[in-house]
Amino acid sequence: MNGDGYADIVATDKDGKLRLYAGDGTGGHSAAQFIGTSGWGDALIAHRGDLTGFTNAGAAPDGYEDYVVRLADNKLYIYGGDGRGAPVYYTRHELVHPPSLDDAPDWRRIRQLTLPGDIDKNTTEGHAGATTSSPSSAWTMPAPTRLSGCTPETPSLAARTRASRSI
Repeated sequence: MNGDGYADIVATDKDGKLRLYAGDGTGGHSAAQFIGTSGWGDALIAHRGDLTGFTNAGAAPDGYEDYVVRLADNKLYIYGGDGRGAPVYYTRHELVHPPSLDDAPDWRRIRQLTLPGDIDKNTTEGHAGATTSSPSSAWTMPAPTRLSGCTPETPSLAARTRASRSI
C-alpha cells in the first residue's frame, strides 16, 4: 500500500475515518496514519493488486495497490491507490449490482470481501482475484487487470464461481 514492499493493514475507526498501519517487515506495524477523513464507517475494505491507473479508473495499471470497498450505503467501489497507502477519491469507480446476480437491490448481502491475489493463474502484472461471501454462498472472481471491460453498467462478474453454499 505505502510502497515500501511490506504488507500493510487498513482499518476504520469508531468515527468512520480510514487508517493505515504500515507493516515493518517483521510482523509489526507503525502507528496509525489517517488516510480517509470520514464516510468509511461500516465499510468492507479489501486491497491487493493494481486494478486502476492513478489518473482515472479506466487508465492502465500504474503499479499502485488499489482498494475494493463496500460502503455502508451497500455500493461497491474500486478506488485507485496513490502509492503511499491512501485511496484516491476521484478515481473511484462504482460496480453496479447486476439484477441477475441475486434478488438483492445492491451489494448488501456481502459479509466479507477479500482480494487474495492471483486465483486464476493469470500472471499478468497487477492481476488480482476477489472473493466474497454472503449468508448463503461464497464466490470467487478473477479480477480484470484494468477496468476497461468493467463499466458501471456491466461489472465483470460472468467469470465468478460459486465456491460453497450455506456458509
